[in-house]
Amino acid sequence: MDYFYHQDNRYVFDSGESSFNKQKEYGGNLFGQISRSFGRFSVDVALKVEYFRSDYNSNGKELVLWDDWALFLTASLSYLFTPSHVLQLNVSSDKNYPSYWAVNPQTSYISAYSVIVGNPELKPSREYEAQLMYILKQNIFLWLSGSMNRTTLPNCPIKVVSNFRPPSVLKILITRCRWG
Repeated sequence: MDYFYHQDNRYVFDSGESSFNKQKEYGGNLFGQISRSFGRFSVDVALKVEYFRSDYNSNGKELVLWDDWALFLTASLSYLFTPSHVLQLNVSSDKNYPSYWAVNPQTSYISAYSVIVGNPELKPSREYEAQLMYILKQNIFLWLSGSMNRTTLPNCPIKVVSNFRPPSVLKILITRCRWG
């Protein structure tokens, strides 16, 4: 990527800010599911195994952004008391990846006064959900649900004023946050 800045009513090439960046991603999944019924009790369980790797090359400098294995479980358990009274338990898990710009470690100019610097240490967040539902007379639903999000490194923009060209450039850094 080549950068130019405005000087004396013309654009000047900035060789110090130019860069060559390349990102490669590799991934694979294995999925299995089983469903069984035992009289009034039924079970549906699915398991997914995922491998994901992302390599980043910036001007010849190699960086591994992610190299991770993950297991994802989805399960549904049902018990039929009578045809009009059913109890169900559902459990699921998922993963959300940060955007490319949030993890891209290069400096990207938004405008003459703003830049974004990504954080390659950002990792995907893991989400878990559970729901317990009682179905009464096939039309009244009572449920209790909950969810949990395990984010090892959340995405938090921070404003920093520094002395870039031109002065007082707003720099947005995607960095670590501590909650609590």
